[in-house]
Amino acid sequence: MSILRIIAQHKFKKIFNAGWSSKEAFLKFLDAWKFADPLPTVKNKCKFSVIEVNGWKMFCFAPKNNTKQNNNVFYYFNGSAYVMEVGTIHYAYFIRLVRKLGITLYCPIVPVYKHDGKNINRTELYDCVVQCYKKILERHKPEDISIGGDSSGGGLALLAPTLLKENKLPLPKRLLLVNPLDDCNLVGYKPQNPSGKYIFPKAGLEAAIEIYAGKTSLNDPYVSPYFSDFSILPHTYLFYGTYDEALVGLEKLRNKLQKTNKLTGLYIYKKCFHDFFVTPIPETFKYIRDLKTIINS
Repeated sequence: MSILRIIAQHKFKKIFNAGWSSKEAFLKFLDAWKFADPLPTVKNKCKFSVIEVNGWKMFCFAPKNNTKQNNNVFYYFNGSAYVMEVGTIHYAYFIRLVRKLGITLYCPIVPVYKHDGKNINRTELYDCVVQCYKKILERHKPEDISIGGDSSGGGLALLAPTLLKENKLPLPKRLLLVNPLDDCNLVGYKPQNPSGKYIFPKAGLEAAIEIYAGKTSLNDPYVSPYFSDFSILPHTYLFYGTYDEALVGLEKLRNKLQKTNKLTGLYIYKKCFHDFFVTPIPETFKYIRDLKTIINS
């Protein structure tokens, strides 16, 4: 394993390991987690604006230099364990995507991150997903739009076509699913690295899912989009690393996408952990080059 990968894994462990070690630890971690103001991170690195959508906010990131901007749009759901607000690490990642790919990226601040420690208003969440997409359609053609997300946001991206179809909206050109958590049952979730130690402990993730799902069955397709109708999906691309704790579930998703003839592209990064792409390791830049090839196709 490269030195950069070791350092990145160590930083992730330092942030998440103790705070996710039990349900009680996670709830304390969650109480301490604060919404991050994007402006200090953005500075002069890209264009940034806030779009108001029916009382919700949607952040827009675009290249600072118009000559480097193309028509490609990324409607992106950040991963934050279902119930955590977007953090600085994702803003830096968005800026990297915008600058390297020349895209416009929209990130809705979805109400999944408003919680009372007991449950989530998922009806409001689904409405936010749809209404923000409508706002994007006022500016862009559906054939220029990719919907994507990472981790829990990747699961939400997988559900998005179902929500859009229910509202009779045109689907995007493609789905870009980055180590998505698409099944809240967490089948086979365990350490995959040689040390056998978690980066994102299962106990913390289970506590987050308990808040997110409430009393709804984890097999409900609106909670676990793995159980949704894949026949309606547009071209779908799947990205993940072989050291991801959710590897078993990701391979299960890959198999279903293949069986339903919906997997257009599969990108696997050896020895990479969950959410590796927000860190400045060589595989991150390989991932971004892969994205560039896809959106320019």
